[in-house]
Amino acid sequence: MQLRNINILRGIAAFAVMWFHLTNNSALSKSVANTGKYGYLGVEIFFVISGYILPYSMAKRNYRLANFGTFNLKRTLRIYPPYLITILLGIGLMLVTNIPIPKKHILLSEFVYMNSIWGYVWTAPVFWTLAIEIQFYIFVSFAYPLISSRSNVVFISSLLPFLALAFVLPGAFLPSWLGMFSLGIILFRKTELRLQNTLFWILIIIISAFIMYINGVYPSITCLLTVLFIAFVPVKENNMITRAGLWLGSISYSLYLIHWDWGRVMIAVFRHIPFIGSFEWLRLLFGLSASLLFAWLFYKIIESPSIKLSHKLRYNHNHTE
Repeated sequence: MQLRNINILRGIAAFAVMWFHLTNNSALSKSVANTGKYGYLGVEIFFVISGYILPYSMAKRNYRLANFGTFNLKRTLRIYPPYLITILLGIGLMLVTNIPIPKKHILLSEFVYMNSIWGYVWTAPVFWTLAIEIQFYIFVSFAYPLISSRSNVVFISSLLPFLALAFVLPGAFLPSWLGMFSLGIILFRKTELRLQNTLFWILIIIISAFIMYINGVYPSITCLLTVLFIAFVPVKENNMITRAGLWLGSISYSLYLIHWDWGRVMIAVFRHIPFIGSFEWLRLLFGLSASLLFAWLFYKIIESPSIKLSHKLRYNHNHTE
């Protein structure tokens, strides 16, 4: 299974979410603001990708339940340092711009991804999705033997109770979003465990309908298109567009984290530049460029060392990572 298309999808998803936030501004005309209207759907793309790539990676590394602690520590080392530093940079920005800093208990809650559960506002609105991702890490590290079972009956019967919890638990918990991750899991079973075509399409249709009921029409369509892209759109050519997409995918997590504070700040700064600051497309282009630049720097300085640190941890068996 080629992963280049997944990396490009990551870049597209992060860019979409960034554009959604940069254009979600009352100072922009309606026509310009509408260009980012559906950018929030990048979150759904990320969830489907995680549903596929985590079981895929676990299978390649011969994951066992005994590796539960190592797996979650690796994931923590991978995503938490950039997350924590983003929060701290955001607090610093609040101090500089005289924006009130949230109370200590709210910040402490945010440090452990709990704001949605306690009903607190996040300092950056993208953080809620990381809380869902963390819950999925815990879920998949427990449920992997069932997810990877050769028996379709075991897989389906073990997944259904968790999906059913979406009808009783609020959106702060994984089950409300598990349908999206499940599409990725089903694709994993298709590519790695040779799930039969007929059953594959039946499950894809059923889960897409479930997502439509729980999350809405557009999320359902987006998730379905994501699955189709991963499964059927190979990325083989090494042209400029492909290289740009892969680069964007490589910095996608940093871009996802950093754009809310720094892209929007740069737009606000640009607005005060005489004459050219009155052109909204120039302001957006400046915010976009600043977001990409800061994300690249953040990736080099913060995220890349976190990735290397995560890779140093090995599972306690002889399979090579």
